[in-house]
Amino acid sequence: MPKAPLPNWFWVDTQDRFEQCLDEIISTGSYAFDTEFHRERSYYADLALIQLKWQDKIALCDPYKLDLGSLEKLFESDALAVGHACEQDLQIFYKVCGKIPSNLFDTQLAAGFVGMSSPSLAKLTEAFLGISISKQSRLSDWTIRPLSNQQQAYAALDVMYLINLYALLDAKLNKLGRSTWLKQELDNLLSRSSKTIDVKKAWWKLKDSKTLEGKSRGVAQQVAAWREILAQEKNIPSRFIISDLAISSIAHSLVLSKDDLYQVRGMDLNKLNASSIESLLQALQEGINLQEKDLVLPPFNEYIDSKLKPALALVSAWISQFCQDIDLDPSLLATRKDLELFFNGKQNRLDLGWRKELIGQSIQELLRGNLVVALEQGYRLVLEKRN
Repeated sequence: MPKAPLPNWFWVDTQDRFEQCLDEIISTGSYAFDTEFHRERSYYADLALIQLKWQDKIALCDPYKLDLGSLEKLFESDALAVGHACEQDLQIFYKVCGKIPSNLFDTQLAAGFVGMSSPSLAKLTEAFLGISISKQSRLSDWTIRPLSNQQQAYAALDVMYLINLYALLDAKLNKLGRSTWLKQELDNLLSRSSKTIDVKKAWWKLKDSKTLEGKSRGVAQQVAAWREILAQEKNIPSRFIISDLAISSIAHSLVLSKDDLYQVRGMDLNKLNASSIESLLQALQEGINLQEKDLVLPPFNEYIDSKLKPALALVSAWISQFCQDIDLDPSLLATRKDLELFFNGKQNRLDLGWRKELIGQSIQELLRGNLVVALEQGYRLVLEKRN
């Protein structure tokens, strides 16, 4: 398979040149985008590079030298923005300028609707264009200046073929009649990416969040929220404040004093100053006193009634077969979480939009006994009307 030729690109680190690029893109009507960032040692992503491609031009824009608020005019325009697996890129854009593209196409998401399972950009480019893209600089340090020629070439290749991929995927989606399905998912993606973090939900990430009971849940909620807010203020990963193990230990033991904190598993009080320790104890007390109505509980119960498990396994197997038959990524249609919510009678994606149209109603009929799962040709699972 031929390797991608080195693209042409130019470096943008002055505001006048940046504004000129944005104006050109808006007048063109479509562009590809990508970002390079690090977040290993920060709460918010450290944006190190923005790549933009339109027509035959590729601009590598240095965010350390530019006023990124100007992106607002691009994102508010009708110009089509094409990215790949771009949820984190969108979150970064929202953080730096308060806007995200209003007209979006995600090539990875689109690929799921033609049977590919979350493909990398390299895999997608090979499959659709027959071109191999280098991955050599993927894990390099993008914050250094100047970036090497190899780094810049890698970054430029990340946007080089996105418009081409968009054209091919869009045509295939239109042929399959699935463009409206993708549009619904893109709308959901845009909605998620423009939401601020709800610190009251931070405790959901704890491994034992769904096993906590009574006052322990309130303590976990308030202490995890305290950690999240402090991490945002310091712009460091939340685990650098206190560990998940420490929060779980605090929630289970319901400690009340600084002396008690020294006995908590996973707690390193040397990381906290006196003010932070005091605010932690205050959050802990707030958690103990938290009313049931003020708890923000995880949205679903992962424990499904044992008598429903065979039915869930059967439906899951049928969905896998169904997706194979129509070239659709099964994880895009229904995850294990979707099915658990469905079987527990909770709000879920299978009750909405294209998923309901495609399989949601059929599963309901299956559970009512009006349809059955049958074996066809000795290996294919299909739904049939019950005799």
